[in-house]
Amino acid sequence: SEQSLAWRGVSLGGWLLLEPGPSWQLFQRFSEPTNGVDSQELSSKPLRCEWDLMLRLRKHPDGLNALAHHRQTFITRDDFVRIRAAGLNAVRIPFGYWIVMGSTRAGQRSRTAKSSGRTAKTSKKQLRWPSGRRAERDPYEGPALQHLDNAVAWAEELGLQVLLDLHGAPGGESGEAPCGRRQRPGWSWRQWRFEESLRALRIVARRYRSSAAVTGIAVCNEPSHEVPTRVLCRFYDRAVRAIRKAGLRASTTTVVLPVFQRDLAPFVSAWEAVSKRAHQNVCFEVHWYHCFENAWNGRTFAQHLRAVQEHAEELRQFPVVVGEWSLALGCGSCPTRVSKDEMMTLFANAQLAAYREASHGWFFWSWSDHPGSAEWDWQQAIQKGLVPSRQSLRGELPSLPALPPLLNFGPDTASPPRATVAGRRSRGAARSPPRDAAAAAKARIDPLEAVFDEPASDTRVRIGDTVYLRAFHGRYVDVEGDQVRARYGDRGQWQQFLLCPYLASSADSEARALRDGDVVTLLAHTGKFLGMTGKQVTADWSAATPSCAFLVRTAGTPCEVRHRSVIFLQSQLTTKVLAPNEGNPADREAMMGNWRSFGEWQELLVEKPKCTAVHPPRPRRRSSLAKAVASPAMSPAMSPAMSPAASPCVPTLQLPSSWSERAKKAPEATPLKKRRNSFDGEDLDRPAPVATPNRKRKSVDGLGATAGALLEAAAASPALVNLAVTPGRKRQASI
Repeated sequence: SEQSLAWRGVSLGGWLLLEPGPSWQLFQRFSEPTNGVDSQELSSKPLRCEWDLMLRLRKHPDGLNALAHHRQTFITRDDFVRIRAAGLNAVRIPFGYWIVMGSTRAGQRSRTAKSSGRTAKTSKKQLRWPSGRRAERDPYEGPALQHLDNAVAWAEELGLQVLLDLHGAPGGESGEAPCGRRQRPGWSWRQWRFEESLRALRIVARRYRSSAAVTGIAVCNEPSHEVPTRVLCRFYDRAVRAIRKAGLRASTTTVVLPVFQRDLAPFVSAWEAVSKRAHQNVCFEVHWYHCFENAWNGRTFAQHLRAVQEHAEELRQFPVVVGEWSLALGCGSCPTRVSKDEMMTLFANAQLAAYREASHGWFFWSWSDHPGSAEWDWQQAIQKGLVPSRQSLRGELPSLPALPPLLNFGPDTASPPRATVAGRRSRGAARSPPRDAAAAAKARIDPLEAVFDEPASDTRVRIGDTVYLRAFHGRYVDVEGDQVRARYGDRGQWQQFLLCPYLASSADSEARALRDGDVVTLLAHTGKFLGMTGKQVTADWSAATPSCAFLVRTAGTPCEVRHRSVIFLQSQLTTKVLAPNEGNPADREAMMGNWRSFGEWQELLVEKPKCTAVHPPRPRRRSSLAKAVASPAMSPAMSPAMSPAASPCVPTLQLPSSWSERAKKAPEATPLKKRRNSFDGEDLDRPAPVATPNRKRKSVDGLGATAGALLEAAAASPALVNLAVTPGRKRQASI
C-alpha cells in the first residue's frame, strides 16, 4: 500500500506558517503600512516573516479576516486531489506551534511541563522573569487545529501519507524566518522554549494517533547550528519518548530528527551516544538546497551534479528523508550550451535519481509559490515539463545518464585541499601560495565542465587574451565607471578584461601561456586599467603604473593558466591579495586588495570567451603588445600626480593609438542600460534564446534533447560514477 512506501511528496509551505515566497499574496497585500494606524517603527520595517506580518495584520481593520481567508482557501481538498494525480504519495505539512496551542509568551510555564532532564533545567532558567515584568504574547493567531484536521481527513480519503512538521517552535529553533520570526542579530538558542515544544508535540501525537494517514512527525525544523549538539540530541531523545507515550507507535509512525548545517555522520554518532539506540523507526532529515550561501553560489552546474552524486552515497549510509529540495541553482550556474530549462530538467532528474537512495524518501519545496518560480513550485515545474508526473513518477524513474568520471585528486579527497599560508611573514614581504602536487591538480578540469561550457579552441590563457574573472561566490568581477565590483552571476561586456604585460621583459614571453609568477595589468572595457587606490581596486588609470601591476599566483606548482584555472592576483605595490569585500555587509561587492592570505575566498577563476568578438577590442597583431611595452610615451589623460615628471623611475604601458581609440568607443555599461546575456562574447545585441511555450524543447527520457545528447556523448562509462565518502572528503555543512 501507499502507506508502506517511502515518502514521495511535496511540502505545503506558506499555509499554516506564513513565508514571503509561497504566501506572497498576503505579504504583498499588506506590504504597505496602514495610514494613521501603524507606528513609525512598524511602518518602516520590511515584512520578512509571519511575526512581522502579524504585527501589521493586528493593526489593520481587515487583517485577521484576511488571515482566516488565507488559511481556508490556500490549500483545499482539490489540492490534495491534484497532488495524488501528479503521482505523489505524501504531503509534508509545516505548521507553527500557535496552530496547536495558540500564542504563548516567553516566561510562561506550561501546565504539563516536566522538570526532568538537563534540558528542562535550562528551560526553567529561561522561565525566570524579572519581578514586575511580564513578556507580551507572541503576535501569532491560533489555535487553528481544524485545518490540520481537514488535511489529515483529505489524506485518509485519497490515500496520501502525511508528515506533520513542527516548523515553528516556541521561541524559535533558530533566529531565521522559516521558524516564524527572523531574530537576527541577537537570537540565542536559549530562547528556544523546549518544554512548550514538547507540549505541542504531545497534543499533535494524541490527536492523530489513530489516523492511518499520519506516518511521520518532525520534532522541529532547521534547528540552528548554534544549539550545542548534546543539547539538541537530549531534546530529540525527550521528544521521541513524548511522542511514543502519546500514542504514535513505532510500528506506524516515523519520528523525524532534522540535521541542519551539521555533518551527518558525527551527529548520528552523538545521537546514538545520547539515546543509547533505544528508539525505533526514527530517521534524520536533511535539506539540500543548491542556491544559498557562497559555497553553492560559487559552483558551476557540473559541480552541482557532482554534489548530487555525493548526496546519493551519503543517503546509503543512514536512515534519511530529504525533507526539502528545489530546482534553484546558485548564481555560478549560468546556461551556456544548454538552456536554463534544460539545466533545471537535468538537475531535477539527477536529484530524483539520487534521492531514491533515501530510506524514507523526499519532499519537494513547495507545492505552490510565487508566479514565475518554477524552481520552487511543483505545479509550475510540471507545466513546464521540468519534472516527471503521473505514472512516470509512480514507476521506476529513468537513471541519470552516465557522467564522465571525475578526475582523481588524491586517495582521500573529492576536491583539492584549500590553499592556506603556513607561518607568519614579516609585514610587506612577498608571499606565495603553498606549493604541492595536490593543490596543483586544481588547475585540471573536470571533463564534465566541457559538457556544459564550450571554451575557446585554445584553452591556454595568453597575454593579449580577453578573460573573465569569477570570484569565489560565483559572481564575475565587473567595471562600472571607475568602480570595480563582483555583482552578477552572468558575464558580458562589463565583465571582460584584456590581459596586458606590465614590463618590457614580459613582452618577450607574451606568446606563451600565462604562468605562475607573471606580472600583468588588466584593461577594462572602459579603456582604463585596474589599479590600487589605497586598499580599494578601481578602474581609473589611463596608463599602467606600479599601482596597476598584479602578480599572478596559482594554487600549486608553477603551471600554465588555462580556461577555468584558479589563480590569485597579488598587488605588486602593496603585496596584498585581491578579493571581494565579503566581510563588510555595507560594501560587500567591492573588490579590495586587503588580505595577506591565499585562501579559498581570494580565489579567482579565469575564463576565456569562445570567440574573438570581445571588448575591449584586441590589437590585430600580437606584436603591437611588444611595441606598447617598449613605448616610453605617457597617455595625455594620465593624472599629473603619476606623470613621468613626478615619478621619473616609474615604468608605464602606453596603448597604441588605434587600440585606445577603439577602446574608447566601447559603450560604457550603466544601471540605466540593461546588461546583456552575451555569454562567451557572442553577439552583444542579441539576447540569449529563452524557452517559451511556442518554442518547446524536445525531450528524451525526461531530459532536454540537447542536455541528454551532450551527456551521452561525454560519458565514459555506462553507469553513474559513485564517489565514496571518506573521512578526508566531508561534505560542507551548508545544507
